[in-house]
Amino acid sequence: MHSLQPDDTIALMDKGTYILTMKLDEADDISVGKLGRFTFPAGYYLYFGSAMNGLQARISRHLRNDKKLHWHIDYLLQKAAITEICCIENEERLECRLCMEAMRLS
Repeated sequence: MHSLQPDDTIALMDKGTYILTMKLDEADDISVGKLGRFTFPAGYYLYFGSAMNGLQARISRHLRNDKKLHWHIDYLLQKAAITEICCIENEERLECRLCMEAMRLS
């Protein structure tokens, strides 16, 4: 497992699960594609994802500001800043299990 800051660089294997920690400084109404507008309170957010064909590329994409809005997380990242990235290099999708465990702990 690697814990990274947004400016860190590290060579990662091609497959794995990752967690983005994001901070939204002020509450904001954010349009999330076809889902509509949602009010996001100020605070910290976690996003759990996996990349089974390019972990480094996926994380690099999340860090870019100039990207086409594709995933729901892209809309939040227009307003929130990534503060930390946790990468777990593996061959299985763990994001659902990790998310459930984080919810259990909160």
